Amino acid sequence: MTCSSYLPMYLAQSFMGNTPNRDTDNAKKLAEILGVPWGENGYGPFVPDSLIPATYGFAFRSGTGG
Repeated sequence: MTCSSYLPMYLAQSFMGNTPNRDTDNAKKLAEILGVPWGENGYGPFVPDSLIPATYGFAFRSGTGG
């Protein structure tokens, strides 16, 4: 039986998401192996600009409203 952390869907979610999950370390290691800087946008190098909300003027922040 294969461990679920190696399923392709989980790995793809890690590449495309900005929230830490069990494959974030794998994505960071792959970026390191490929010599690609992780960047400071929080999404990683594998996410195209068209999928980053800031490209369209959207911003997400934590905290209380008001």
